Amino acid sequence: MQHGNTPKRLDTLFLCPTQPIAEGAGIQKRAWAHIEALSKAGEVDIVLLLTPGQISRLEPLDALRARCRSLHLIPLEMTARARTSGVPGATFLRRLLTWGRPMTTLRNCPELGALRARISKRSFDLVYCFRLRNYTLLEPLLGCSIRDRFKVFVDFDDIESIALQREISVRGASTGFEQRLLMKLEQFETADRERQALNAAVGVSVCSALDAERLHNVGSAATICVVPNSLPDVTALPLRPASGEVNLLFLGTMTYQPNEDAALFLIGKILPLIKVQAKGTLALEIVGRGPSSAIRALAEDPAVTVTGGVDSVEPCYERADIVIAPIRFGGGTRIKILEALAYCRPVVSTSIGAEGLDLVPERDILIADTPVEFANACLRLMEDEALRNRIAQSGRKRFEELYEAQTVQAKMIRDLQTIITGSSGDGQHPVYER
Repeated sequence: MQHGNTPKRLDTLFLCPTQPIAEGAGIQKRAWAHIEALSKAGEVDIVLLLTPGQISRLEPLDALRARCRSLHLIPLEMTARARTSGVPGATFLRRLLTWGRPMTTLRNCPELGALRARISKRSFDLVYCFRLRNYTLLEPLLGCSIRDRFKVFVDFDDIESIALQREISVRGASTGFEQRLLMKLEQFETADRERQALNAAVGVSVCSALDAERLHNVGSAATICVVPNSLPDVTALPLRPASGEVNLLFLGTMTYQPNEDAALFLIGKILPLIKVQAKGTLALEIVGRGPSSAIRALAEDPAVTVTGGVDSVEPCYERADIVIAPIRFGGGTRIKILEALAYCRPVVSTSIGAEGLDLVPERDILIADTPVEFANACLRLMEDEALRNRIAQSGRKRFEELYEAQTVQAKMIRDLQTIITGSSGDGQHPVYER
């Protein structure tokens, strides 16, 4: 029983398509932050739904086990639908004829049977589906219609159909005809799954008010919540004094296609323009796990260092005068921009790179979209130490106000409690409002 204004303790089944890691890639950090919030608010049973490749790369799970009541690892198998064919058009035809069916399925194993038995004996307050890709596996995993027994909440993070549409507009012309068709098919199927989740779940979340507005305009039976990406209270680094050498930093997981595209766009279109006008020494560091051979080849330029993955990003930010995010497609909000703000470093980003972040251009961040505009924004910061410091300090203040983890997690839990009980326990009414 809930007494007075004491918030209800939540009993949550958390389904996740990646290993949550506090210092991992963006999706891993977001998963970790949500588990951290839920574990403080109640009991959590975690189910990791991972492919064999993901399982082979698992890091130690001790920190995750410490934050949950139980942890289950369920292997996934690729379905026949995921296979590709060397016959032109055959892959597209197969996927068109199997519209809506999943690309992965649950592998039948003892752990799956034990999990289903555990689920059948518990009455969870919430089944928390982290990311849309898990949604088609819900009913096979739970063994019943999701409307029958459970309140399901889906964290979209971003609107994946929009991210796919942008990728097609940027990369479509450089791919083959069938690949463009497959990308378009994936976009339509993803939009369809988004609509299904909006109609079947009790709530969904996205990382920005902008994406919440988009979902509202689509129409939703589910309550729409805004759960921004966040970081723990990172200690701000000292401002870097002018030294005659300017260090630019681009940081992001390089296996994520928008980041690889951004790095190639940066070197091919933007850096040459900066070099022509730069005064003093210029250095660019590209940091992130999984750089391809194309990214590694960028280090042939003496001004460019490709670092790959690092154990800690803090030294990278210590060396950086300016952090850049020349992102051309994708969705959601960039945790790496939040990280730069937290470390008190000025940021230059494209509009898409900074989309959804509640930042004021020219105060908290510089925004530039064409190569010439982007190069000029970098040059402004390179040549004006006072401007660099002002943008860095304002960005840090904005991070403290809006994106520090404790603040974001507290509101997330109030939103979930409201969805489940109709009251957040503190008299506040959360969730997205137009």
